[in-house]
This record gives sequence, C-alpha cells and structure tokens, in this order.
Amino acid sequence: MPHLVADFVKVARYAYKVKPHAIELNISCPNVYGKEGSLHKDPDTVGQICRKVAKELPEARILLKIGHLPEDTLTRHPQFAQPHRRRARASGNGCSD
Repeated sequence: MPHLVADFVKVARYAYKVKPHAIELNISCPNVYGKEGSLHKDPDTVGQICRKVAKELPEARILLKIGHLPEDTLTRHPQFAQPHRRRARASGNGCSD
C-alpha cells in the first residue's frame, strides 16, 4: 500500500503547516472502503506510515490512534514507534468484551 503511506505523509504535511500541538494518525477507522478499513491490523504498513511521517516531519509530535486488536497483535505495535518514542504516543479506539 505505498500510495496509502504517501497519502498519510501528504496529509500530515498539510496539518503541520498550522503548527498543531500534535498530529494524529488515525488508523482505527473500520468504516472506510477497502483495505484502509483494516489498516490497524497491519503493523508493517502502520510502521511504514509512522516512520515516513516522523522522517518527513522531524519536529512534529505524533499521536497514533489504533483500533481494538487481539493481544498477540497488539504486542507488535510498540515496535514501529520505538525509534521515535520520545515524540510519539499511541492510543486505542474501541472496546472488547
């Protein structure tokens, strides 16, 4: 999904122009068409998005919003923020039984 990574970077650049306190990368929304709706279940692509946005906007604070994930998948998610953990945060969207 290289186009998706580029789209996130492009929109993050637009957002950064207004000097926000943080930029939220919302990958939790399952209410969109196609693979984008399950993006939060693809840690490798999410990692590409996070790394690319962080590289393109080195001064930006990044908030990563993820959807509900099974515990075994969730354990993979901290890996993609590791190199930028001082200026990145993750949050969840959703609940489980």
